[in-house]
Amino acid sequence: MRFAAPLIKGTLIKRYKRFLSDIELESGEVVTAHVANPGSMMGLKEPG
Repeated sequence: MRFAAPLIKGTLIKRYKRFLSDIELESGEVVTAHVANPGSMMGLKEPG
């Protein structure tokens, strides 16, 4: 998949309201982002 801008790595902190999440970027900044997957993400909560 091609993106217009380079992707930025982040860590999922909290997910709420089904399509929103708080993400901590490598810089330490916390941003609210859109989550494209509306289903359960329980398997993604552990690193690895």
